[in-house]
Amino acid sequence: MLNKNLSQHFNKKSADSSPYVGTSGPFNIPSFGDHKPNYLQEPTALACLKIICNTVSSLPIECKFGGKKYNEYSENLPESVAVLVRKPNEDETISQLSSKVAANLVCHSEAYLQIKTMGAKKGKGGILRSIECIPTKNVTRTKDGKGKWTYGGIDNQNNQIISDEMVRLTGVALDERVVNILQNSSDIFDLSLNGIQSASNNHKRGPKNAGFIQYEDKLKDETYNRLDARLNSLANDDSTGDIVILDKGATFTPNPFNMKDTQLAESLEMSTEQIAMLMGVPLQLLGGTGDSSFKDMNEIRQGFLSITINPIIKAIEDAIHNKLNYEYIIDYQEKDFLNSNYETRVRLGMEMFKLGLVSNIETRATADMESEGLEERFVIESNNNSFGQQEEQQREITNE
Repeated sequence: MLNKNLSQHFNKKSADSSPYVGTSGPFNIPSFGDHKPNYLQEPTALACLKIICNTVSSLPIECKFGGKKYNEYSENLPESVAVLVRKPNEDETISQLSSKVAANLVCHSEAYLQIKTMGAKKGKGGILRSIECIPTKNVTRTKDGKGKWTYGGIDNQNNQIISDEMVRLTGVALDERVVNILQNSSDIFDLSLNGIQSASNNHKRGPKNAGFIQYEDKLKDETYNRLDARLNSLANDDSTGDIVILDKGATFTPNPFNMKDTQLAESLEMSTEQIAMLMGVPLQLLGGTGDSSFKDMNEIRQGFLSITINPIIKAIEDAIHNKLNYEYIIDYQEKDFLNSNYETRVRLGMEMFKLGLVSNIETRATADMESEGLEERFVIESNNNSFGQQEEQQREITNE
């Protein structure tokens, strides 16, 4: 009976007539137009999108211009460089712009930048004035008679787009068309949303008592049929709180999970894994166990950086470099990404150990090393000698 209920459960429609984004709310953004993608309702997809955007926006940017290097804290910062490392336009910071471009590349597999310069001729040369990300819905692309792509549409100030100011960033593409990975995988998001709705409906009906009824002797047909009828009567939604009087000699062993709970949990876990795989986010960053081939968080962060983050920031860097004829060279600083640089972590751990802030065991754990013993030691006073001499020094002090 439970299996039949599960099949009905997975085939039925959601109570909500539309599992997509409504006409209001934080994700009713114009870049999606009339299409309300279901992945902006799915919790795992939202978590992955948040991790990707937050990671890209948190990377500091360094800019090389006129033979000098600048960052957001540099003094005497040229105005054109400030556009790239501080404030790209009137409404955003550089981290906000980076996050928006990353979100467009993840959700649409493409993004459009409007790069304005002063004194430029056909979009080349001149002083950099502003950079904005234009919603994909507002941009049109057509080929002219010479086979060159031209851009039209409306920018963020409701002005006509100047084609020479536009640059297109793409993710996965077969030709001039991009492959929208998330939109083409809508069935996976539908399955997850239906599973969440089904779990919600299931638990709204009240607690489900489950367990095993055991008899020492073999049940007679009459006893079995009577017990079966009693248990089936409890399967109705209106029977919450009813009890079954067990026959003499029967024992009841409770089981915290019933079949429906187990099936729902497995379905949601599978959906989470598939969505995380599609979006290039390791399950460990979402709180899951993930692939056992990753041995520690350092490898997880490095894998996430190389597979997912680097292609995004590389697309942004290349687009700006080419549009500005490499007069401005920007570099997203990912070397200390999420404190994943191994040398930095080891050096920091050693300094903290010398200052007595952490023990020897905590220091080795910071560097993903096994503990050298059960004894936990702290540095009380240090003369900055190498650690290899500590045991010898301790013996000399003891002998004295």
